[in-house]
Amino acid sequence: MTGGLRRLAAAVAVTALAALLPAPVSAAPATQAGSDAVTVTGLDQTPWVTRAGTWRLVLAIDGAPPGATVTARLYDRVADQAEYGGSLFGVLDDLGDRGRWSDIALDTATERPDGSREVGLALTLRQPRPDQPEPGWRFFSSGLRPGVYPVDVRVVDADGNDLWRVVTHIARVPSAGDPATSAAEVLVAPLVTLGADPSVDVEGTSNPDPAVARGIDRLAEGLGMFPDLPLTLVPRPESVEALAREDDPTDALGTLQDLARARQVVDGPYVEVPVGTWVEAGLTEELTRQRVRGNSILTEQLGRADSSTWDGRGGFTPGAAAALWPVGVRSVILAPGALGSAPVTGPVTIPAGFGNSIEAVVPDPISGTLTRDPGDPVLATAAFAAELALMASTSGGTRGVVVAPEPGWLDDPANVALFARLLLDPDAPVEPVTVADLLERVRTTGQRELAPTFTDPLDGYPERLGLARGRLSSYASLIGAAEPEVAALDQLLLLSGSAALTAAERSTYVERVLTRTEEDFQAIEAPERQTVNLTSSDGDLPLTLLNTLDVPVTVTVDLRTNGRLEVKDFSPTQVLAPGRTQLGIPVHARAPGDSRVEVTIRTTDGEIVLDEVDLTVRSTAVPGIGVVLSVGAVVFLVVWWTRHWLRARRGRDDGGDDGPGPPGPDPDDTPGATVAAEPELAST
Repeated sequence: MTGGLRRLAAAVAVTALAALLPAPVSAAPATQAGSDAVTVTGLDQTPWVTRAGTWRLVLAIDGAPPGATVTARLYDRVADQAEYGGSLFGVLDDLGDRGRWSDIALDTATERPDGSREVGLALTLRQPRPDQPEPGWRFFSSGLRPGVYPVDVRVVDADGNDLWRVVTHIARVPSAGDPATSAAEVLVAPLVTLGADPSVDVEGTSNPDPAVARGIDRLAEGLGMFPDLPLTLVPRPESVEALAREDDPTDALGTLQDLARARQVVDGPYVEVPVGTWVEAGLTEELTRQRVRGNSILTEQLGRADSSTWDGRGGFTPGAAAALWPVGVRSVILAPGALGSAPVTGPVTIPAGFGNSIEAVVPDPISGTLTRDPGDPVLATAAFAAELALMASTSGGTRGVVVAPEPGWLDDPANVALFARLLLDPDAPVEPVTVADLLERVRTTGQRELAPTFTDPLDGYPERLGLARGRLSSYASLIGAAEPEVAALDQLLLLSGSAALTAAERSTYVERVLTRTEEDFQAIEAPERQTVNLTSSDGDLPLTLLNTLDVPVTVTVDLRTNGRLEVKDFSPTQVLAPGRTQLGIPVHARAPGDSRVEVTIRTTDGEIVLDEVDLTVRSTAVPGIGVVLSVGAVVFLVVWWTRHWLRARRGRDDGGDDGPGPPGPDPDDTPGATVAAEPELAST
């Protein structure tokens, strides 16, 4: 079959068989239904084979009936990804008897302690066949040229019926002595996410998920022999904070610190948030709070955080790119499918608004190879190696791929060790790097547009969150921003943004903050309406305020009076200790009578009215100006009566009367009267 026809047949077969078969024939343990169920598990497989190397596959087979045998056949080199996919569905080009192993009888195979039978297959290149080869060994003196070769392995019963089948691959890699090949370098960036759902419930109780610490320990255990494997870590800051909150945080947190040392640590929000939805909802200020809190935790606990890279696998939109570019984000990790259905063969750029762009990478589909068959990590890892080798042999230049195994797969230290050994093997045609290094060394392949993304309307969450933020700000001005209760309520609002929460759970966190702040606002009380008597022009107006909280509070006391009363030298900002605090408000009464004083107690930011009271101030004192007027009136009367007495006496002297007569009219009091000169008074 020619190469073109073979690739066409493979592609057609993949499409047709994918619709008919429940799962591909792949590297996985399989069982045959019936009384003689067979289970096969991979114990070891050589990931890379050099020019004169040996490929080995070791299997543990359990449940095979008497007379069962193992058969294996090597098939011709696959030319591209389409043929590789076809090989998984049994579309294979036979090499004839040259590629066939001798059958291995299970009845005589080595028995393992668990009762299973151990069977090994081997293929040695560029060595002649010995006279008496061991069972399961093949010798290719002419060798194999670099490439990926399918191997079909089956367990059959005595009648030749298949009991189990797998198609695995030999990854023959370029090595010394090979003719020049077109194999290109493949940079592999392992991406590991560490974290869990929010660890603090709505009541403020800490319930950290033990799986986080366990996962860190198992990852470190698997990397114990491979401490130099480059990784890009995406630790969720809230989960890291939960580790630091533990009574004895040194174990898991210290292990994480060791893992983070000299590796890329991607910065991120306090909890994972749907960044695209948030930007469209106008929550950019809240997003900034999330990012500041997250960066603070990672910097404090891990000593490093790359703020130029964003984990956008939780939903990324053009609006998010435009919002993050001004704050320093220059690269983003996107979810598969975020750039549409077309394959993504390397780093690309996406628009970030105003002529800017951000580099983007997407975890390669081969990431799924590691977890496609979780029950058999040996065969799954070998399949992963084959895909990398195929990539290296078919790439036209340096290729970069991001590999993101599922978190559960990394929970097994053996899986981690297999993965690390694979990438660090001296014969591997790949180089492990961080995402940052990959972006620096691999050129982008063009610009792509983000696929349309469904955004959650958030059901009123932005409005309620904004209200709660305002109330919390006022609350901080009341009791002090440094109080632990302020930090605890702020944490609830940050946690409310977690993408892991339902709409109802989000609302519960926000409403808890609104309820708590309102309760404490009501703890500041002013007296009932009262009347205060003021017996002098100047005095202190007594005002007793009650603080039923356990901490001092700072309030603003606003006073409004009418024109009869003046407030003198009173500071509106007052600190109220727990219990009752009596304030003396200096006042000055301008006139006697009743005056109204409106007292309003507010938070110092002026946003929340804590209580109000109307005071009536009754002043019975004569003010200073009244005294002056009274004295003036007395002086006037004295002068007037003195003048009147003098006139009356002069009249008696001029008239000769023995007794005083009735007083005559005063010329000054007579309208229109002319007042004569009084030389006597003038000379007196």
